[in-house]
Amino acid sequence: MARLGKYHKWILWVLVLAALTGGGFYYVKTKSNTKTTVETTAQTSKVIRGDIVSMVTGSGSVETARAQELMAPGASTVLTVEVEDGEKVTAGQVLYTLDCPEVDSSEQVLSQYEFQLEELESDRADLKRSAEGDSTVLSVNVKAKQTVSNNTVLMTLVDTQQMTMMVPKAQGKDWTAGNKLELNLLEYGTTLPATIQGESTVTSNNGMEYLIFSVKTDTGQRIAAETYAQASHLGTGAKVAVLLEPQAQTEIKASADGVITKLNVREGQMIDAGTPLFEMTSTSLESQISGAKSEMEIAKDQLKQKQTTLTADFDGYYYAAATSEGPENTFLQAGDSLDSGESLGKVVDSSRMQVVFDVDELDIEKIQIGQAVNLTADALSDRAYTGKVVRIAQEGSVSSNVAYYWVVIEITDWEGLKVGMTTSLEIVVEQAEDTLLVPITAVHISQGQKYVLLADEAAAAAGDVAKPLETPTDPAASAEETKRARAKSLPANAVIVTTGISDDDYVEILSGLEEGQEILVEGTKQTASTMPEGMEMGVLGGGMPMGEGGGIPSGGNMAGGMAGGRG
Repeated sequence: MARLGKYHKWILWVLVLAALTGGGFYYVKTKSNTKTTVETTAQTSKVIRGDIVSMVTGSGSVETARAQELMAPGASTVLTVEVEDGEKVTAGQVLYTLDCPEVDSSEQVLSQYEFQLEELESDRADLKRSAEGDSTVLSVNVKAKQTVSNNTVLMTLVDTQQMTMMVPKAQGKDWTAGNKLELNLLEYGTTLPATIQGESTVTSNNGMEYLIFSVKTDTGQRIAAETYAQASHLGTGAKVAVLLEPQAQTEIKASADGVITKLNVREGQMIDAGTPLFEMTSTSLESQISGAKSEMEIAKDQLKQKQTTLTADFDGYYYAAATSEGPENTFLQAGDSLDSGESLGKVVDSSRMQVVFDVDELDIEKIQIGQAVNLTADALSDRAYTGKVVRIAQEGSVSSNVAYYWVVIEITDWEGLKVGMTTSLEIVVEQAEDTLLVPITAVHISQGQKYVLLADEAAAAAGDVAKPLETPTDPAASAEETKRARAKSLPANAVIVTTGISDDDYVEILSGLEEGQEILVEGTKQTASTMPEGMEMGVLGGGMPMGEGGGIPSGGNMAGGMAGGRG
């Protein structure tokens, strides 16, 4: 070795000092004809044909899928006990009856809300009014599109079919409701068929007694004030002088604040029964109705919670109040006092149980509603259970930088299972039958390209590979050209493959291999990395590596990291 001059020694000490202080430095050494060699062991396998199943596994504890909690609605006294601990019950079956004074006040509150809602619904119906009988429109006080307040008088009507009739008592003593009359209005020159309605009342005038009847004419005739007429009784043929008086005027008022959207009549118009008068809208009334409905529903829920007759909401089993430490009030009987909210046990749905377990973010997309699930309980190893996926969390929780999502499995036939038992479960997410399979350790990945090494002794001995990947720089280069360029960087005995699903041991081969071909499996390795021709880089000290990859080979084995989807 040639001796170093002072200048060269000084540079060397600077580099050593930089390495010792953690800065580190790179060295670049030129090399010629660098090659990647592949050393293989004698471990081989053959491409076989068979079935493969990809599944997600996990564990979880048995829980009740649905339970009805029974609680005292308030300070109560037990009147009757209709159920025993562990008894099977049916929907609607009476379990307890209680005496709870608080229920009476809740019922009163609910009645108030129901009455309020009825009133508001009636006001809503009055936003669109029609004439109740033949009438004359005496006045119209609003216009279309006008905003009005609640109780504003919109128009005034008089019913021209309804009027009162005063008859001398001696002549009308035998007249009753339903009798048919003909009224000859002397002042108007009109004869109207009419019917007596209701019972008469007696009045006196100038020492004489009269009967007051309410009559309804078959057709309307407006009379401005009292008028005399001759009434002919169609049953007896009697003709009597009577005094007619129009019914009182009716004011039609707005039932709420709002806007007149339609006005269908005009002042002085004679209209038939059922004629539309007006229409209006009211946002404030709609808001009041919505609020009243909400309050009433709350009152109903509160009353249901305070019900004094406790019944089963569904078929199931009744279990008396208890904790993990033991029973609380298994022996309740008539006369016992209960505090508000005190538990009387629960009804558990007899048709189903459930298990909740966590699935990590890599597998959650494989889980779908309705998928079949196989379960075994640690305490019941001789029995197998089935279930299905019924719910999947939409939001995950993060642990150790991995997101997990809960999945609910419903078990329909759960005989023998108890709440709290630990179960193991399997969800089959994908499967293939009679397909080509190779050990998962036989598949390698280099720069996104999957390949398998054939157990060809000549090719394996040569161990030559082409130059490093030279992906076409032309943006218009086709996918096929890119694939061919990648293939040039693989070992001579490599075969590019397309894979399907995988399990812990095998992976499905969709293309590239044939049944019976002999391949290399785990034990195959590369002894040197492929670097740019004529270059080798290294690092000394604690510095960061230069450039992406730091000289680490881009190839790798799929074992332990291969995705289960087809690709």
